[in-house]
Amino acid sequence: MPRRPPLRTSPAPPATGLAEDQIDRWADLIADGRDAFPKGLPAPDHERLLGAVRERLRGRLVRLIARAIAARLYRRARPGTEGPNHAGA
Repeated sequence: MPRRPPLRTSPAPPATGLAEDQIDRWADLIADGRDAFPKGLPAPDHERLLGAVRERLRGRLVRLIARAIAARLYRRARPGTEGPNHAGA
């Protein structure tokens, strides 16, 4: 039976050069289009930054879609705002 590694109860210290706040600030700049993705980062930093940028962009996309759906539902709920294709009951 293979041995399982022991469970960690505390977070592992970062094994890379960039601090978490640096990753956060840089990810915000890249996701906003105000900076390019840096070249030459060590692989662990590259992966952390890439994940942070993806998370921000995914969140923005979800919020955009949710707002579009909410706006469409709001327009449908208001009386007299249906388009010319409204069949009426």
